[in-house]
Amino acid sequence: MGQNAQAATIARAAAGNTQSQPLTDAAHALTVGKGTANSLNNTAGAAKIVSASARRICKVIVNTAPTAVSGVYDAATAGACTAANLVFNIPEAVGVYDVDIPLANGLGLVVGTAGVIALSYQ
Repeated sequence: MGQNAQAATIARAAAGNTQSQPLTDAAHALTVGKGTANSLNNTAGAAKIVSASARRICKVIVNTAPTAVSGVYDAATAGACTAANLVFNIPEAVGVYDVDIPLANGLGLVVGTAGVIALSYQ
């Protein structure tokens, strides 16, 4: 998943979307987000704004699988957590998912029924 996310980021950057620039080191090699912050034990309910400013989602950890649609959104308000701003559809399976996608507006999260999800972001 990480390589596909990076490829999508590069494609957006090549199309002129400067808000989606990939992370690079001093030699301009691609790097992976480190996830310097986290949001733990997110449970089902209304859309939650983890951060209302530009971020990078690094990992999604599904501790308890949701039984309904869950997702990560590039959104600064709960009302903006719509299909148009969906960046990662969270699988209905326990696991750790490397995402590494830049978010221009903010980090929004919707957790489906019975789900418990943690996020790592920067």
